[in-house]
Amino acid sequence: MEGQDNHDLIDNFLTGRLTPAEKEAFEASLKTNEMLRQETETQARLKGIVVSYGAAQLKKRLQKIEAETMHKKEKSKNPFWWLYLIIGLIMAGLAWWVLQNDSASAESPDAIYAAYYKPFTPIGLSTRDNTSETASAEILNAYLQKDYPAVIEGINEHSSILEENIQFQLIHAIALLETKATDKGIQELEAVAQKKDPYFTDDAQWYQALALLKSGKKTEALPLLTSVTDNAESEYQQQAKKLLDRLGGKQ
Repeated sequence: MEGQDNHDLIDNFLTGRLTPAEKEAFEASLKTNEMLRQETETQARLKGIVVSYGAAQLKKRLQKIEAETMHKKEKSKNPFWWLYLIIGLIMAGLAWWVLQNDSASAESPDAIYAAYYKPFTPIGLSTRDNTSETASAEILNAYLQKDYPAVIEGINEHSSILEENIQFQLIHAIALLETKATDKGIQELEAVAQKKDPYFTDDAQWYQALALLKSGKKTEALPLLTSVTDNAESEYQQQAKKLLDRLGGKQ
């Protein structure tokens, strides 16, 4: 039953049917429950498959059902053939509406974010146990343990750390996104991207695009995704291409 409960809960999250309190509790669980996060990503991608199937293909199937029903009606001697025909058409129409509704829901900002977002993984950060690096070590450890409020608090107390290593700016931005300070997180990511760092500009653009999409700012997100797809060395290139296709292509 737990698996079915999870499936229904995830579906309600992806289709926007949770109350604000339920949504907040679900998002909190996503941060600590890796299995739930993976199930949510999988279910979001499956809904994406419904979208990619296309309305035209489904319409052809419904037309075929209607044609076959009409053909059977001509051959049938059942005086109630018309009743069966009406029921069949109603059921076909209901199936069409359900799939269309699910397709639209799968494209909701929360569904897209859940399908593509994973926290930034620091690369090559190491700290030695001495006085000058204790703060960095504490902040990094808090981030790796997903204690995002502690990350923000530590960086607020030691703001110079942001200038020492650009990855701490990314860590700070992710912590802001995870604690629902989305606008501040987007601003931090934009600041990182403007530095034109050869290693981390694409990270900043990728996460900024996802945060903008979740905020309903698709027009602002598309150029960032396009920039990532144009970067052959970006680890996010293929994901960005898939997401652009899902959103309707390059702008």
